[in-house]
Amino acid sequence: MQTTARVLVAAVLLISVPLVIFAEEFCADTFTVTQGVQMQGRICTAPNKMRIENQGNVIIARMDLGKAWVLLPDERMYVEQSLDLSRIMGMQQKYPGEVSRTFEGKDKVDGKSAEKYRITYESAGKQYVMFVWFVPGIGMPVKTLAEDASWSTEYRNITTEKQPESLFEIPPGYKELKMPSMDEMAQR
Repeated sequence: MQTTARVLVAAVLLISVPLVIFAEEFCADTFTVTQGVQMQGRICTAPNKMRIENQGNVIIARMDLGKAWVLLPDERMYVEQSLDLSRIMGMQQKYPGEVSRTFEGKDKVDGKSAEKYRITYESAGKQYVMFVWFVPGIGMPVKTLAEDASWSTEYRNITTEKQPESLFEIPPGYKELKMPSMDEMAQR
């Protein structure tokens, strides 16, 4: 049951966050705060590929294949999901629901020169404001922060270099875990 809960949490995360196509290959430590809860993880990217490690889960998104895998390293298992390719965006494109973007100035984040923007966006009929810091030249947000400080994400220890293909593949020896469909779960 614990495995199912972990997969469901990772699946909800995967379908609730817009996927971003990064032009640069990089890895970074991620520091996220939501409602006062701090989480640390790691992100690695390559063109059309992303790997997110967080809370004992690993999510590999393969936009080139239109699928994602939630890995459960302790069990050496994975769950496969289809990706909604309509939710994928490039870094310089608008955020979902973006209404406006204003340049706020230059700043430093994790020792890197960054450009800070104020972005107003709409979600569920309401408008919200967030601040986003981009590193020039690679267009990568190194920090995002809600105007009310209810959540934030920051990338630290960023390395921009070619990433091994193995980061974006199911590791050898992993078995697929078949999850019941929503209809099957409703019938139970």
